[in-house]
Amino acid sequence: MIAKIRTENRKTLAEIIDRIGMIDGVTRTETAIVLKCVKEETRLKI
Repeated sequence: MIAKIRTENRKTLAEIIDRIGMIDGVTRTETAIVLKCVKEETRLKI
């Protein structure tokens, strides 16, 4: 699963990641932080 999350700050991001980690069946998460976005699209090309 891929989730795109936009938060106000790193503290809020950490709280969301912790909540995701508490979901049954979630064994790990990976996080990437984007510092600058040139073009944003709503559709993912999979």
